[in-house]
Amino acid sequence: MSDTSLLSSLLNLITTATCNLQSELKGAGLPEPWIDNASLHPWDEETPSKKYWDARRTLISALGMMTAVVQNPREKIICDDLGYHHSAALNFIVNTHMADVLAAPNVDERIGLPVSEIARRTGTHPAKTERVLRFLCMYHTFQETSPGVFANNKVSECLKKGHPTAELPLMWADVGFRSATAFSATLRDPQTAHSMRIEDAPFGAVFGNHTSKSTSESESIPKSEPGTASPVRATIFEFLSRPESEVYRSAFAKTMVTLDIMNGALGYHDLPWDRWDKEGAVFVEAGASTGHLSNDVLSVVKHAKFINQDLPEVCLQGEKFFAENNAEAIRSGRVKFQPNDFFTEQPVKGAAIYILSNILHDWPDNEALKILKHIGDAMIPTSRLLVMEIVIVPSLSQSRSPPSAPVDQNPNDAPWPLPKDYGIVNRYPHHQSMEMINTFNGLDRTLDEYVALFQQSELELVEVHRIRKLVSIMEVKKKA
Repeated sequence: MSDTSLLSSLLNLITTATCNLQSELKGAGLPEPWIDNASLHPWDEETPSKKYWDARRTLISALGMMTAVVQNPREKIICDDLGYHHSAALNFIVNTHMADVLAAPNVDERIGLPVSEIARRTGTHPAKTERVLRFLCMYHTFQETSPGVFANNKVSECLKKGHPTAELPLMWADVGFRSATAFSATLRDPQTAHSMRIEDAPFGAVFGNHTSKSTSESESIPKSEPGTASPVRATIFEFLSRPESEVYRSAFAKTMVTLDIMNGALGYHDLPWDRWDKEGAVFVEAGASTGHLSNDVLSVVKHAKFINQDLPEVCLQGEKFFAENNAEAIRSGRVKFQPNDFFTEQPVKGAAIYILSNILHDWPDNEALKILKHIGDAMIPTSRLLVMEIVIVPSLSQSRSPPSAPVDQNPNDAPWPLPKDYGIVNRYPHHQSMEMINTFNGLDRTLDEYVALFQQSELELVEVHRIRKLVSIMEVKKKA
């Protein structure tokens, strides 16, 4: 047994990472983050420096592991099992617009409002609302400035109407939440447990034949059960295409934007775009949604033109997004939208770059191979495919004692004694991996699993680019 103290080692990581954060902030002339400010820190809005990014990753991971080490395990299981309250509370807050109420012009943002006034303005019960807000204060989502008086902070700012993040509870704390009630049963049911069909996702068991209303509008919960014979089980995409699903369709599109900007646009700037940005170059993104990625990259790409492809109704949303955010890109011809289904032939041949951003994880292998084949058929030897996905890394524990020498440690691994994948800092990637099963019956894949897909598609991996985002960029070329 090693004499090395686990707690002391974690404390050392926490102290060192905090000092590195402070040093980077000072060097950039930025203030330290403050939770109770009713505005985001500059590096919450934009991609931070590489040293800040690395220090923050280590700090969050070490704090998470320290909590797990010292917390009573029974208490941890009980609190984790009650985690559904968190989703329910966020859904309630968004549907009652409480963050907006606390940001009204006549409200002092430093003080907030008494819960009686919050309840009056939102038509809710004062005592129940107080419990919900206090519950969220525990997670630093709001602040209680004096007993029964609540105010926004930098977290709740993201729940105000119009902020893309405020759309997340409409999808995950509503559609995802209800789908999750069938998660365990669907994964155990003999009829669906081993299926990789998107129709057999937990989502399909709940929403398969349901003409849905938001839980804010209706208390009806669909009665379909996993494994029941259903002639047609709707997929998430069929559900979103229904006329009555407009609120969800809009929320889904904004959710994709939110996830992409979660760590700022500059993370994409870490890619060597100049390798491919030549006169006359064309970059094609299949399944581009509203084209936010091309908008982020335009500032570092001088020559290339972007073609954003998606379904016709999504292309219309994209054109609206650019009309409001970067109309010149459309007028100048730097960006255009092209309706196309990535399960059909790729109409743009020989592009310099093809992009699949958060697409393949939605689909099981057979469908993913079809998507890759259509792009591979359009590629020429100099073309590159950039696959932008969260790549799942095994959550390997470290040895019981630190490495004997630095050479013994993989530079991509977290420092001892953290899990090699940095543990809790990858909370969102693992949540997303669960949501892929829940909604799409899909899988976030490991690097080896992606390489196998590429090989079956007559493609090969060139390089994995690590950027200041949770996704990795796999650069792929056509096999010679």
